[in-house]
Amino acid sequence: MRKVAIESWLIILIGVVDLSTTIYLAHHYGVSEGNPIFSLYLRMGEVWFIIAKMTMVLGPVFLLEWARRRNPVFVAWASRVAICGYLALYVLGVSHFNHPVKKATQGHISSSFDPVLLRAQQMKKWKQFKNPNYPRP
Repeated sequence: MRKVAIESWLIILIGVVDLSTTIYLAHHYGVSEGNPIFSLYLRMGEVWFIIAKMTMVLGPVFLLEWARRRNPVFVAWASRVAICGYLALYVLGVSHFNHPVKKATQGHISSSFDPVLLRAQQMKKWKQFKNPNYPRP
């Protein structure tokens, strides 16, 4: 039996860290998943989210390991690009998409992470800006 490449283990590790931090932050700080497809699974429940996330991490890893037997140089290069891309998207998602938004919750203002609410607020402002009849300050 062949050994699994270090790149494959790194992709799995990043996926598990992404999964773990998303569930932890969603539970404790109300963050949402940056990927709209995975966000749907997270709203369905943690079990569905874990199944979807692990399927989308392990499926490509199995494919990479299968392809590595035929073209190890290309697959090693492609795996490293995938690792860099995954890390970049993870850092971008955590730092940019989940910034705090103030929203009213049960009569008081609390800080939470809700990119959907932020986007709705931005669209409302944009529509007001584009409306020529809207009073300007």
